[in-house]
Amino acid sequence: MAIQRNDLNTLNNVQIKSENNRAFYADVRSLMFFTKDFAISPTFITEPGDLLELNISGLNENHNFYKLIASAYSQAYTPLNVVVYGNNTAATFTELMNTYIDHENAFEVTNWITNMDIVSEKTYINGIVSYAKTDKDKQFFIAVDYEKVGSAAEAVKLQTENNVNNVAFVIEGAKNLAKGNWLTGALAGGTIGYKDLGSYIVHSTQITGFVQENFTKTEQKSFWDAGLNYLSKPTQGYFHIVNGLNSDNKTFIELKLIEIWLRDG
Repeated sequence: MAIQRNDLNTLNNVQIKSENNRAFYADVRSLMFFTKDFAISPTFITEPGDLLELNISGLNENHNFYKLIASAYSQAYTPLNVVVYGNNTAATFTELMNTYIDHENAFEVTNWITNMDIVSEKTYINGIVSYAKTDKDKQFFIAVDYEKVGSAAEAVKLQTENNVNNVAFVIEGAKNLAKGNWLTGALAGGTIGYKDLGSYIVHSTQITGFVQENFTKTEQKSFWDAGLNYLSKPTQGYFHIVNGLNSDNKTFIELKLIEIWLRDG
C-alpha cells in the first residue's frame, strides 16, 4: 500500500490521544524509531512500556533500542506522534524503507531516528545517508557512541564524509550511556517531537536528567568546528544541545524541518 502524505499539518501543542488518528502523522514533528535488530510491525506508542508489551524476544529494558525510546520520553515535554518499526531481514536501509512503505500499517513519518552500532553497522549507516540524499522530505538522526568511534578525529569524519543537509549526527558520551541516557532520543522526543516549529532552536534545547561528560576542551572544539551535536558543559546548572546542525555543518535542524513543512503545504 503506497503512503499518501496528508495535506494537513497540525502544528499545535495539543496532545494526541487517539491511537488510530493516522492524519496526524503528516505532522512534521512525527518520530520514527527504527531498528534492524528485531521484526516490529509499524506501531504507534505513547510510552516506552508499549514497546515491551509487544513481547518481542530479546527486546527488554536492557536493550539500547528500548533505552533510546525511553530517553525520548525522559524530558519535561513528551513527543506527540511516535512510531516504532523494525526489520531484521533487510540487508540495507533502502530495503528496510521500501518494505516499510509497502506495509499495510505504515504511517507517514518525518523524523527517522536510530542508535544502531556506529562502527559494526557502518555499511548500513552509510546506506541511511545515501537514502537521505534521495528523500528530502525526511530528517534523520543517527546516534554516535563516542567511545566506540574512539576519537574526535573519527567522529569528525562522520561530518566530512557524509555532507548531507537532512542527517544529524549526535555524540553520545560514555557517562550518560552507562546510565541509559541517549541524547539523540532526548533531543528528538523532548523538543522536535513536541514543540511548534518556530518556538524553539535545537542548539539551545535544554536537556534534563543527564550528567556531565568527560569531553576535553580539545574534543569539544573539534565537535564544535565540525558541527557535530553534543551535550554542553552545564551553564548555571543547565545542559543544552550544542550546534543543532545537520552533517553539512550549515543547515540548522529546525530550519530543515520548516523547509519540509512548507514544501508539504
